[in-house]
Amino acid sequence: MHLPHRLEPASLATVAAVTLILAALAWLSLQTTRLPAPPASAAPDAFLAARARPDLLQLARAPRPIASAANAQARAHILTRLAALGVEHEVQSASAQKTTFISLGLNHKYDVAVGISNNLVARIKGTAIDRGRRPALLIASHYDSAPDMLGASDGAAAVAAMLETIRALGQGAAPENDVIFLFADGEKVGSLGARAFVAQHPWARKVGLVLQFDGAGNRGPMLIVGSRGGDGILVRGWAASAPRPLGTSVLPLFAAITPGLLEAGPLDQLGMAGLRLSNIEDAIGTDGGLDIAERADQRTLQHSGETMLALARHFGSAPLRNIASEDSIHFDLPVLGQVGYAGELAWLLTLLTGFVFLVVCGLAVRRSGMALRMMGAGALCYVVIAIAMATAAITLWQEFPGMHASYQPLASGAGARDSWYVLAYMTLGIAVFIEAQRRLHKIIGLPATVLGAMLTLLLLLLVTTALAPGASYLLAWPLLAALLAYGALYQPRAATLGRLPRMLILLAGAAPAVLLLTPLIALLATLYTPQRSALLMLALTALLGMSGALMANVRRRVVAPLLVLACAGALSTTSALPQYDGALARANRMVYLKDSDSWKAWWLLPDGPLDDWSRPYFGNTGGPRALREVFGRGQEERWVAPAERNAIAFPDVVALKDEERGGRRRIALSVRSKNSAPTIQIRVTGTYTLAARLNGRLITNQRSRLWSMSLHGSGDRTNLLELDVEPDSIARVHIEERIPGLRPGALARPGYKPHTGMTLASDMLVFY
Repeated sequence: MHLPHRLEPASLATVAAVTLILAALAWLSLQTTRLPAPPASAAPDAFLAARARPDLLQLARAPRPIASAANAQARAHILTRLAALGVEHEVQSASAQKTTFISLGLNHKYDVAVGISNNLVARIKGTAIDRGRRPALLIASHYDSAPDMLGASDGAAAVAAMLETIRALGQGAAPENDVIFLFADGEKVGSLGARAFVAQHPWARKVGLVLQFDGAGNRGPMLIVGSRGGDGILVRGWAASAPRPLGTSVLPLFAAITPGLLEAGPLDQLGMAGLRLSNIEDAIGTDGGLDIAERADQRTLQHSGETMLALARHFGSAPLRNIASEDSIHFDLPVLGQVGYAGELAWLLTLLTGFVFLVVCGLAVRRSGMALRMMGAGALCYVVIAIAMATAAITLWQEFPGMHASYQPLASGAGARDSWYVLAYMTLGIAVFIEAQRRLHKIIGLPATVLGAMLTLLLLLLVTTALAPGASYLLAWPLLAALLAYGALYQPRAATLGRLPRMLILLAGAAPAVLLLTPLIALLATLYTPQRSALLMLALTALLGMSGALMANVRRRVVAPLLVLACAGALSTTSALPQYDGALARANRMVYLKDSDSWKAWWLLPDGPLDDWSRPYFGNTGGPRALREVFGRGQEERWVAPAERNAIAFPDVVALKDEERGGRRRIALSVRSKNSAPTIQIRVTGTYTLAARLNGRLITNQRSRLWSMSLHGSGDRTNLLELDVEPDSIARVHIEERIPGLRPGALARPGYKPHTGMTLASDMLVFY
């Protein structure tokens, strides 16, 4: 009888055919997220990217941080568009606060952001007779940007889609529920606008469902990156109404466990059900260097708008009271499209997989004589192989910098799905796995090797189902198919089958793993840089572990060509990577500093090589140094050069009080910006801050060694700051006005984003 523990290597022709089929399945699984070209025209009640594009271009002309002149211009443009659309709207000017507290042993750190944001809120009234009692649908995004970012995909694209959605809704049947549109301000300084809306706007209390749109990349479809209140009903509504519903329930897991990635915001505090949607491909980079209008994909804008409009129409007329429901599991499949089922079924599928595993193990013990201890050894060896592959990926990146000498994260990294790197690492991983598996076969046998890997994956499935059921489908369906295929070979009829039919059975068992895990590998390559190739290797090891019996049919002489191909691919990546060809890639990091305490002015630039533009400023300074006379000790070194003092005013700071009461010392000062600076940064050094009040309102009340506050949008108003500090200490209060852009006296930097750079005016009060 030709049992699975005696599989013989298949011919090269058979291996080649199977490889082509697997490659075709992998390619097909990646095509589900490809977007078609946007139409040139559309009906008046349909979304059209060509109609939204001018708004994107207008908003992304310059950085628009909170309280800046560019921010006011962006707000004026949106208001003009809302008025032209004839929709009810208003400006909500309100103060909000975000407090970040970090425990550092005895040296607690407080970082407070306080500011006045200017939200734009629009409403399309529903047509239902009882609309006043119906919950409303909220569609939200932000229109501000960071000081050094143009914010084309991150902000402007969603705003443009919202304006076009409002126009399209006005052309068709009006929704039954109220639909509220929030254009939030202050997103980049602690989501101050969203916080102000949640806490203070009367419309917020009517919201029954929140749909939040954003952009973490320049292209790719809009995906669900987070949910609140159980997403079962929401996902079903999205899948039924959106023209191309794309996404996977595993993406919110990555968003939740990765700091700074597509994270939840204050709109979740409304206590209502909600979805957060974003595109993630061709990431904008950590400094937003790629977030420019030229790179914002028109196909993404079309998909974003179509999704927004479809959801607005669907949930705009759906009952939104008590819309929260069970969690769902959903993913894309070629031809079938979006597949979903209730999260409650995850355990049922996991238990079924475990039962099938026990049956197959029983067959292996009875018909091949496999010892259970050998299966345990196979599981342990599989874990060792996975760790070795992940470690090898990290080592290759760290120890062989010549392989990526020309790698430029701004041009192609930071989640830009560098396909050449991914293919090189994947090919290397496959070769290593095949060779390690073949050696393991000779020691413990094929059944123990294959089922040992599946035992490890089954244990991982149990943990995943318990902690992250949305990701359980990645293991459950592939593992179940692989077990059924391998177990089928133990049936008596399988002994009469030829080598090719047996290969086809194993191929069918491996197909779900390829279809479901290949998009996961692509997702990891999109979200993370190639420096984190260990994650790719771990996902690849899971895929190969479910295809162990199929891999056993590969002849040994296939491994050497795979290794050569991997090395050639890795070495050629530096020339194969796409280079960035935009004109506005980087922000000008030049800073003009004018300091009242020293009565001097400087040009500042972060440490790094000087170019032809910066060399005239710093070429004769002797190298970077720490500017201790302004920033104190422990500050980073930077290029420093003297500058002429211009007309920028110093901070208007007056000490008002210094007294001891109840075992603590209270100091008070008034702060005003004659420059109407958008941001005033205040920090306290030399003492412990016990409490702080701004304009009579308590903002912090815990002991902190490191205390700082960012005050946004106060204009030229006078602010009263009261600080309780420890007695018998020298308290230094540093005040720094931050004004985006460089004032006259500094040349514009050719080829860099306009209106970047920073003007600082600083002062310091010392309380002895």
